Amino acid sequence: MFGEHVDRPEVLDGITYKIPRENGSVYVTINDMIYNEVHRPYEIFVRCDDPNTNEWTTALTRVLSATLRKGGKLSFLIDELLQVHSPAGGFWSKGKFYPSTVAAIGEVINKHFESIGFQE
Repeated sequence: MFGEHVDRPEVLDGITYKIPRENGSVYVTINDMIYNEVHRPYEIFVRCDDPNTNEWTTALTRVLSATLRKGGKLSFLIDELLQVHSPAGGFWSKGKFYPSTVAAIGEVINKHFESIGFQE
């Protein structure tokens, strides 16, 4: 992790964010750890109320978590997620328009990074 292997601690602090949508809410949980005196995101879990999304949310969860553990410049992750557009046209949540569920997840990750002071 972050250039070297670090075992997952038994306990991590985390926050779960809810993204309300018309066709069911999305929940994003981000667990953090302190590594070399820096507060860092360690893993992400995504869950939707719609069971038909399980395959892609599991894949997204694994790729995002692996990228977080690998380290390096992570702002590109947010940029890539924010640029995903749904062929269904996106949705409104909490007064903001998102072009896709994936973009909304990217926005949550960005806000979380800012809230813990994790900026590169």
